[in-house]
Amino acid sequence: MVVATVLPIYLALVERQSADAAAARLTPIDRLRNDILDQSFGRPGDPDLDLLYAQINARHFSNELPPIAVRWEPRLAEIDALENDGGEHHGLFGARGDRAVILLRPSLRDDRRAMIGALCHEMAHAYLFRGGEDSARHGPAFDAVLRRLALEGAFEGAFEGGGR
Repeated sequence: MVVATVLPIYLALVERQSADAAAARLTPIDRLRNDILDQSFGRPGDPDLDLLYAQINARHFSNELPPIAVRWEPRLAEIDALENDGGEHHGLFGARGDRAVILLRPSLRDDRRAMIGALCHEMAHAYLFRGGEDSARHGPAFDAVLRRLALEGAFEGAFEGGGR
């Protein structure tokens, strides 16, 4: 009886310690990314961005990607400040279990071509994640998806009828 009562508590403590140890190994940038993503899961997407996502999904992914909220996220600039390499994160894809989100930098609002490029880039991550691959990597599989999208004209600023 005591084992049946204590064992779940012990297992929960061990799981929590493992999670704490894993979090301690994260870099400040990874912790910030996780924080931004955790705050974004479950929040609604921007209607125009969600429409654009659906159009790209239909035309270039045969609707194989699940619905994913796409939102503007000003905190992506905080990642750039931490990295201090002069680069700019235009987008971020993240998934935890059955929750996923794509975040885009608000500065892309006025540059449709760059916005579509960033969205396609993040959708390539989502596509690889759906297929069970490490979606954070920019390896050969990722490059192949981007090449296919380029050949299909996904980056040419199509979809003028919807979204911004």
